[in-house]
This record gives sequence, structure tokens and C-alpha cells, in this order.
Amino acid sequence: MLTGHLKPPRSGPQSSPVSDPAQDLRSRHHHECFVCGADRSNSLAMKFCLQPDDSVANLYTFRREFEGYNGFVHGGIIAAALDGAMTNWLFIHGHSAVTAELKIRYLHPVETQVPALVQARFTEGSGPLFIMTAELIQQGRRMATATAKFIANSSSAKITKAGE
Repeated sequence: MLTGHLKPPRSGPQSSPVSDPAQDLRSRHHHECFVCGADRSNSLAMKFCLQPDDSVANLYTFRREFEGYNGFVHGGIIAAALDGAMTNWLFIHGHSAVTAELKIRYLHPVETQVPALVQARFTEGSGPLFIMTAELIQQGRRMATATAKFIANSSSAKITKAGE
């Protein structure tokens, strides 16, 4: 079962006002995001967690309202989820960046109402260019993959802890 692979979100008191770069970036620059924003009632509201292998992951069940063909997730929604996973990896590591190039490979149709693992990881680069990969796995089968290039967003450079 996929849930055993996911590390739960961090919790507890924070020792510094910027101890969670991902939350800080989301709240300042991304709170209305269709993929991970919590301020929209019609969003995916995905919550990505950092994994021991330094990837981010979210186990997510796509609702029927995100269908293209009956019973299957619309390809644009899949692309948004994969892009959002890669963006959240950057957030968790204190970077704000925009997608410069996104390549999606759809391998199999993704079913609605069936849990899917969406995960992303860093491949190479450093600010201002980051190269990322992501995949969507459903019922143990890779359904879609993505590669992307992200360019650091000049309006919000790498976040550092107070005093650094």
C-alpha cells in the first residue's frame, strides 16, 4: 500500500519565524494556487511532504469534478499536479521559481476516485535554473511522468532563517 511510503508532515512548535520555508513561500506568494492553495474552494489542495529520499510526495484521490473522459482525470489536471509537486519541492528547500519548460508523458489514463501517488525530485542545477522530475503512480503503475525547468523568481529569492 502506498501510504506506508509517505512521511507525515512536520508538526510542533517552530524555533524560528522562517523555520518552514515551504509554508512561508506558499503563504506569501502562492496561497491562491490551484494545486496547493488552501484559500480556494475549488482547488486540488494537495499537501506535499518531504520524504527520506529528499523527494516530495502526496497521496491524492482526484475527484470526479476533475474528469476529462468519464472516470479519468483530465490531462491538464495531471500536468498541474506534477508541476505543483515540483514547485513544492522547491518551496520545501526555500526556493521560489516559475516553470520555464514542462514536458509531460502520459503513459496510462489516471482514474478518478482511486488514490494516486504524486511525487517530485530535484535532478540538477542551482539557482537560477532548477531541473526537476515528477511522476504519478496509481495502483503500483507509473501513469504519467514530467520533466521541467524552473527559473528562480526574482521577486522572492531563496529564503534564509532570520539572522543569516
